[in-house]
Amino acid sequence: MGFYERHVGPRLVRCACAMANVSAEREKIVPRAAGTVLEVGFGPGLNLPFYDPARVSRVIGVDPNEAFLKLGAARRRAAKIPVEIRTAPAESLPLEDACVDTAVITYTLCSVHDPMRSLSEVGSVHGRGVIFRGSGVGLGVAIGAGG
Repeated sequence: MGFYERHVGPRLVRCACAMANVSAEREKIVPRAAGTVLEVGFGPGLNLPFYDPARVSRVIGVDPNEAFLKLGAARRRAAKIPVEIRTAPAESLPLEDACVDTAVITYTLCSVHDPMRSLSEVGSVHGRGVIFRGSGVGLGVAIGAGG
C-alpha cells in the first residue's frame, strides 16, 4: 500500500464523510440499529456517536484499510458501546452466519470491489429476512424483517 492509500486517502475520505450534511443523513439511519450490529466500512468510526446505547449491545466494525481504522482509535475508545474491529473486505466477512441483528452500511458500497458479493455476505451474517431502509446514496441499514 502506497503513501496515498495509507495517509492522504483516508484523511480526505474522513473529512468528506464528516461534513454536516453527511452527518445529518447518518443521524437519520444509524439510530435504527439494534442488538449486535455489523458495520461494513467502519473506517474511522464516524457512525459511533449515532448508535443508541439503550438499543445496541455491541458493534462489529469491518474495514480492510488499517490506516483508515487507525484514524478512529480515539473515537472507539470513547464509544459508549463495545466495539470489535475486524480487518477484512466486505466481500469476505470474517463472521459466523446469522450472528448479527443489524447491518449498517454508510457510504461504503461505492468503494468495495464487488458490491453484490458484499451484500450477499451481509445477508449471510444477518441470517434473517432483511428489510433495507436507507436515505441518500449509499446509506442504509438492514434490520430483521418486521423490525
